[in-house]
Amino acid sequence: MNAIETNNKKLCELYPRIESLTLFVAFQKANADVEPNYQQIIFTGNSDATFSLHCSRDECFGGGFDYKPFIDDMMRSGDELAHGKIVCQGSLGSGDEAQGCRLRSEYRIVIRRKP
Repeated sequence: MNAIETNNKKLCELYPRIESLTLFVAFQKANADVEPNYQQIIFTGNSDATFSLHCSRDECFGGGFDYKPFIDDMMRSGDELAHGKIVCQGSLGSGDEAQGCRLRSEYRIVIRRKP
């Protein structure tokens, strides 16, 4: 899983009131009955503020997951915990044969604010 959309800013520059941010993500194919397996990504003050990930399917074109809008919402609302699901909008295959990727990402975001 590779990060994308780097913005050349550090967490402390983009969100000066955040001490640390933890992003838990799990990916699951549509209609899968398998329990998701979470991966943990920890951001601290000097971490790159990159909150977008490529789709984990090698055959997916133009897909990925952007968690920054959820973090922005949390900063506006004052929430320290958020969770939900988003779906990859990339495509599998090309031309008339292309299908939507539809890989799901279940996420949890935990923000620890500075005192």
